[in-house]
Amino acid sequence: MSLTADRQTGHTLGGDISPLLPFGVLPNESTILAEDQVDDVAGLEPFPLNTITAEIPIDPDTLNIPEDLRPRSIVRVEMKDPQVEALDPDDVAAVSEWVHSLSTYVRRRKDKGVYTRLPGSAGGTYLDANGQHINGRAKKYWGDQETRERVIADIGPGAEAWLGTLPTGRALEIVEDISHVHEVQDDKGRHLGTMDEIGRLVITAAPAARGIRARYTDEAYTFVNLAEGYGGTLEGKRIASHGSGSAPGPMKGAQVIRRKNPDARDPHLWHYDINPRAIDATRELARGDMAFEGPITQRVMNLLNPLKMAVEGLKLRLTGKRPHISESEGFWEYIDRDLLQAIWSSKGVKVPEKPEVRFLKRVYRDAKDAIMFSQMLPDGPDPEFLDAIGWGHVVLRDVPTVLRAIKEAGIPLSQVDVRIVGDGFCARYIVDKRSAPSRRERVIQRVKRTLALGSLATASQNT
Repeated sequence: MSLTADRQTGHTLGGDISPLLPFGVLPNESTILAEDQVDDVAGLEPFPLNTITAEIPIDPDTLNIPEDLRPRSIVRVEMKDPQVEALDPDDVAAVSEWVHSLSTYVRRRKDKGVYTRLPGSAGGTYLDANGQHINGRAKKYWGDQETRERVIADIGPGAEAWLGTLPTGRALEIVEDISHVHEVQDDKGRHLGTMDEIGRLVITAAPAARGIRARYTDEAYTFVNLAEGYGGTLEGKRIASHGSGSAPGPMKGAQVIRRKNPDARDPHLWHYDINPRAIDATRELARGDMAFEGPITQRVMNLLNPLKMAVEGLKLRLTGKRPHISESEGFWEYIDRDLLQAIWSSKGVKVPEKPEVRFLKRVYRDAKDAIMFSQMLPDGPDPEFLDAIGWGHVVLRDVPTVLRAIKEAGIPLSQVDVRIVGDGFCARYIVDKRSAPSRRERVIQRVKRTLALGSLATASQNT
């Protein structure tokens, strides 16, 4: 199948809106991956990690971070992606050009008012041929459906099947291990299609996909680094995973730790997700590709429900089962008041102000030693691509906005390290409570010092 045959250069959007940028810039299927390249990709281990090549400090001024929001460190993490390295560089460049064209098209539609993303909605509003807004249009998919249809026309059945998994954790699994994906299943195990080489190329080389693998890699190595503070192992530690699909990050991190230290034992994984299938997928991944042998405790619950989160945290504290490390990779960026109001308004549930801050406050309070989460960036590579493919409900926030939320949650910025990965696709935030005392700990220390000084004064008076 050739993707260069129909470039759609003459299509217009109605009125004075600029014509569609030329799509169809992907290479012909016959040019994708010579047979020996396919073998090389297949030779990679399941869920391969990128190689971190550099960590470059970033001046906070370049990110417009005010003095009162400065974290302990900010670095840009550079990596080599083995799944991309196996591709022809010209094919990778062609995919990037195609993604940029789509993103530019969505941006033009937004600028002209043809497509408007509605906060918390499953899609957007559109203009008809007369320039009138069409409200209440039935939308099966989130995002700009017209652009999504053009994506499907270009990418073929394999990647189209992958689009059917959005925005579940299964979609992330496919991206992270695309070299080994043949059958595409949704999060309920239903067959959606077979991955072809065009789809494999797109899902390997698209900037957002590379960013997802970079995030996954950095998370896995964060667990490796945190384990150093426990003597090189996470044995006996509880890891809470919130809404992160099948939790590949902590399990891959544990796998790397075992390779470094064969005597190390895996941690206890507590997996929280509203989707029972995502939790089942964690056990399948653990038994299979990750060879994870630690205990897994499952909690099916709505993490966006503040009452349920508060009750769960109370239970953990009362039973002495607080997690040592809490991760919310790929979940925190969905926490948004507009989205929650859209979900709960019909159910009469009152949505709190700044739910993203409340969530951080709770996970920080409940975790003993560290928390980590990520946030897609608004100035990353072609962020409108999310609208084009129908990746639902992600809220884009810049670094100063997230640091402000962290500060409002009562988390000391002296404990925060910011790592920008995936060529600016997202920022990861690691809060190590062991590195500096929290506000509560500082108060306790101050009281103890006061009591100690009082005891000394009393003792000196008695003598």
